[in-house]
Amino acid sequence: MIGTATYTAREGPRNPKFTKYTPINTAREGPRNPKFTKYTPINTGRTRILEEALSAELIPTPHKFPSPPNADQNKRCCYHHNYSQNTEQCLALKDKIEELTQGGYLQHYVAKHEQPSHTLMVG
Repeated sequence: MIGTATYTAREGPRNPKFTKYTPINTAREGPRNPKFTKYTPINTGRTRILEEALSAELIPTPHKFPSPPNADQNKRCCYHHNYSQNTEQCLALKDKIEELTQGGYLQHYVAKHEQPSHTLMVG
């Protein structure tokens, strides 16, 4: 039949009340774990890299997260738009930047390792 929904008796019809995702609680106890065991060294601050990645649309504009209770108002995270940590300390941003550098983006921010100069003595 055209225009009829099919489902098993066990499933029943879908409840439209539950079709949209709604986060229950995005707050997390304690610090999050890093995604990577090793990070590419960068040659500038994460705040500057964040600005460029946002303007180049390499990452979506992050959602604002509420500041934790009793958060240090001297520490502002530009990535999460809240008070909790400095942008430079933000592990989520550090992970995003690492994903981009491993994907070949932002290579001008990758710190170059200088080769030690060797003196060749001829004598």
